Amino acid sequence: YGMTPIVKTERHNFNNREAHTEIGTYVYTVTKLTLYDLYGNKIVETYDYNDSPYKHTIIIKDGEGPGPGPHGALQWSVSTASNQLQDFRDVDNLTTTSVVKGTPVYVQIRPVGFNNITYDRWEIEYTATPAGYHYPLEEAVPRTERYTFNRGEAHTLVGTYVYTVTKLTLYNGESVALTAYYTEPPYIHTIIIRDGGMIELGDIASHCGSESEFRIPFRLLDPDNILEYSVRFSDEALKAGFTDSDYKDVTPDYLTVPVYRIIGKGVYSGNVYVRKKSEPGLVELHPFEIEMLETTMITKQPQSVYVCDGDAFTLSVEARGLNLTYQWFFNKEAIEGATSATYQAALTSDKEGSYYVDVYGDCGMESSVTVTVRKNGLRVLVKWNEFLYITNPDNEFVRFQWYHDGQKIEKNGTSIYYSVPEGLLGSYFIQAYRADDSYVVSCPITFDTLTQFPVTTVYPTMVQKNSPITVKLGMPGEASEAAVIEIYNLNGQLVEKQSTTTVETTIPANMASGSYIVKVTTDSGRTTTHKI
Repeated sequence: YGMTPIVKTERHNFNNREAHTEIGTYVYTVTKLTLYDLYGNKIVETYDYNDSPYKHTIIIKDGEGPGPGPHGALQWSVSTASNQLQDFRDVDNLTTTSVVKGTPVYVQIRPVGFNNITYDRWEIEYTATPAGYHYPLEEAVPRTERYTFNRGEAHTLVGTYVYTVTKLTLYNGESVALTAYYTEPPYIHTIIIRDGGMIELGDIASHCGSESEFRIPFRLLDPDNILEYSVRFSDEALKAGFTDSDYKDVTPDYLTVPVYRIIGKGVYSGNVYVRKKSEPGLVELHPFEIEMLETTMITKQPQSVYVCDGDAFTLSVEARGLNLTYQWFFNKEAIEGATSATYQAALTSDKEGSYYVDVYGDCGMESSVTVTVRKNGLRVLVKWNEFLYITNPDNEFVRFQWYHDGQKIEKNGTSIYYSVPEGLLGSYFIQAYRADDSYVVSCPITFDTLTQFPVTTVYPTMVQKNSPITVKLGMPGEASEAAVIEIYNLNGQLVEKQSTTTVETTIPANMASGSYIVKVTTDSGRTTTHKI
């Protein structure tokens, strides 16, 4: 049955989505795969499998036979590394594991499926060739365990070993839950250990994790046949990003293994499968290990900074890799001597501009993002000797935080302005945040002496229109000092000004209703402000 393209997440069902139920042999052979774009009218990629097609065979006979069927099946597993469970890979029935002398081969079998049958133990009947490798099961195997042939030992000697399983019995307690006979065909797995194989792998050089392929050197031992190979990786290697490959022709001197993702640092294992084109059922395994070196990669980019004129600024980068070196650039020109992970300088007009850094390692080079160093344009302004504020004409900033002597001001410190009626003393700056949570820190403003003259009194602070405002200067017993009294509205406009040489001065409140600032400046230069 032909097919039309289907979406990425769906599967194709053969036989027009119907089950095969009639006695017979059915073979499906896939020779080509085509990938299309989202709209199905443009070919993205085509894969040709004519030389090594995907094939699946269905055999339906009278009586029992291997395969899941309505009950279940047996599953072969092979390891060419150790008898640890994670090193075993499932293989099809009627296949061969072929290795070169020195490679251990472990073979296991287990029942799978049988979900409709209740059982707690199982056993098999089998034969072995040579016959000396037949060790009958002494007792049934627990349901959750596997049976390892050759008494759990690896096959290591040169030769051919064939295991044939013809019967499976499932037990539930002392009762037999199922007996299955496998004769046409039986479950068979063959091991071939050669004194000299088709190829002999050489030492694999370490590779960088970012390279698109690595090469496995080898020596050809069977020049009279056309060979092909595929590569299959361990589960750990697959999780790291390696991909198993299909069979392709053996090329002279080395086998090429494509790598489609950046691989992390580590040592990974796999097997090279080699077979003759004329005898594809006979496969030879060659285990290998590949060390992947750490790719040069920037893990933390430098950040743009705004600096107060004359202050030092620092740009930094964090990276991983082998034998890293650095080179910083200013306006695309290399900075002499700037060859570490950080670059520091004092801000002057000739240091404003664009910066980036190149990071070099044994496994490649990466350039950082370009950042800017600019003079800080956020300035703190002062009004009335007690009032700090910044301008925000374009509403660039949406929230604020004031600091005093490096400490966050918790009370009344989150507005665009900050007021200290008793006077300003010490260092102040503001951190102004944008909507995306980026922020700018202002240059600090510092007051070495208290800005307010603490012995000035203005009352009442809430006054009826045309009622008097009283201003008292100095401490009791002190000689009076000349002063200028000024009254401003909150826009900074002067609405009243008066000179005085007395301790107490009265001013009529004949201005419009509203809030005002009373500023007193003595001849000695001391000032104070009060809000009325």
